[in-house]
Amino acid sequence: MIFTTCSKNDLKEVLKGCGGELMHPRTTKLKFRRGNGDTYICQNKYENVWIRGGIYIKGSDGRLAVIGSYLNNEGVEEDVSEYEIGEYLEHLNIWNSENEHWYKTSYHVYIT
Repeated sequence: MIFTTCSKNDLKEVLKGCGGELMHPRTTKLKFRRGNGDTYICQNKYENVWIRGGIYIKGSDGRLAVIGSYLNNEGVEEDVSEYEIGEYLEHLNIWNSENEHWYKTSYHVYIT
């Protein structure tokens, strides 16, 4: 699911109080089944993808929401690229900073 806003919002402010944790893409990997486009959902066609990294938020009901991340199709065993690691480290610095903002206009959200 993709959430899109009309203006940039600080992701840290949006998630304040949710207990989110930024996860490293090399150490966290979650299998997720998603619809393969709106047309395919109507035809009950799905694909399995691997979600690596992202912001994990655990709900009181035990369900997990993952915001942002890197995707791989099922069966594709790719290493995390140096670009993805660099992007993660940049996000980690922003996530841990009290003064920096993480502005986004769209959010990829996966709910298990």
